[in-house]
Amino acid sequence: MNEVTEQEFLNINFFFGLSCARNVFIFFHQFNKLFENGY
Repeated sequence: MNEVTEQEFLNINFFFGLSCARNVFIFFHQFNKLFENGY
């Protein structure tokens, strides 16, 4: 039981980190677009 919950915890952390990295990438991509359009 402990192994399963630990594995689930690792999976949640992995997907959370993955979505965080993707959100940051999208944010910077949109920011660069805005910056280019502004000037």
